Amino acid sequence: MKKLIIVLLLLLSTLTISAQYNNLAYNAVTPADFGYLTYVPTKYANTLYATVQPVDLGYGISYNYMLAHRSGLYSTLTTNGNYKFVGGYIHDHTKVAFGYVRASRENISFLTAGLSYNWYGDYSTPEPFPPAVLRPISFEIGGGAKIERYSVKFMVDVIKWESNLCFGVNFNYRKRTLR
Repeated sequence: MKKLIIVLLLLLSTLTISAQYNNLAYNAVTPADFGYLTYVPTKYANTLYATVQPVDLGYGISYNYMLAHRSGLYSTLTTNGNYKFVGGYIHDHTKVAFGYVRASRENISFLTAGLSYNWYGDYSTPEPFPPAVLRPISFEIGGGAKIERYSVKFMVDVIKWESNLCFGVNFNYRKRTLR
């Protein structure tokens, strides 16, 4: 239950970021007011990520490809994951995931949902071991935020409780000043 609450808080935080970005109830001073460059997303702002799986120390890449202003696809490849737990291990975990991206109206925050396929190398598990962990097909959800030219994404496999942390660079951004 604690894990579910943490995941929901992370997903809701991405919505909070976009709400704060467009709050016009106050007159805030921004760097653009002084003539500094700001980055605004174009209609199709794609993102390339470096991915880390903290659970098994796997790493890889991820890419968000926006088909339209608010919807797109993502793909993720993580490899070299090695689980170590009491009485067992799983070596050479590789995961490939594909899914759907739904961005906010301002294209600042987004939610993801997709399917993942997992390969496992050599493994030894203790007797009372949950069979869901070794199933090859699984489902993941996530969310993220775009902050100027950079982006952060967090995804969780809801069956296995594996998480992915992704740090990326946004493409198709243009510079603008307000002066």
